[in-house]
Amino acid sequence: MNLAKKGKLQLIRGAARRGPVVLVRQLWLALMDSLVRKRHLVFRLGATSCAAHSQAGQDAQQVREIRSREDLTSDELASLTDPEAAHDWGMLEWLDAGWQLWVLTEEGRIQAVAWVRDAAHSRDFFVPLTDTEELFWHVYVLPEYRGRNLQGRLWNTIVASKISAGIDGFYTNCRDYNLPSRLNILKTGFSPVGHCNEYRLTHHRTWRQY
Repeated sequence: MNLAKKGKLQLIRGAARRGPVVLVRQLWLALMDSLVRKRHLVFRLGATSCAAHSQAGQDAQQVREIRSREDLTSDELASLTDPEAAHDWGMLEWLDAGWQLWVLTEEGRIQAVAWVRDAAHSRDFFVPLTDTEELFWHVYVLPEYRGRNLQGRLWNTIVASKISAGIDGFYTNCRDYNLPSRLNILKTGFSPVGHCNEYRLTHHRTWRQY
């Protein structure tokens, strides 16, 4: 059993600092995910719900869309692909697949990344998307920059840009053991719409809509 593979050990250490109740809950969810089933929590954010949260700029931080590998500087690319850091940020091949990469930087350093997929590239998601909905597939904050609400800031800036382009709804998901990510998603204004259980032994999936 490899609890470290998805950052579970890091989450467990963080939960231990917040007290025994949080630690026990985190341990239980991590063990269930590793041994029994993966539970994918699905959330949706409507344009009317997020208008108050969204804003275009954030102090000295910059958010930009990466359309090709050439849009990343050599230093940015090196920081993401450093094998010793082993960042779970995604892969460059996702750009080739038509997914959108957004980065938040400050002083030339990438602090957080977000992968966004339009409806045409989200056919395999748990719920169908309309042509005016998009999916926040993967959001990652580099470990040294965590605890600054960069996930929410990156989301808000992207959402503001997307709304101005005619997008009126957004989906995202996270695993149930990732309690910090779930909290950040809810803080951003997303509402839960359902969850999918994927059982380890049988690989059977069950969907429950709320």
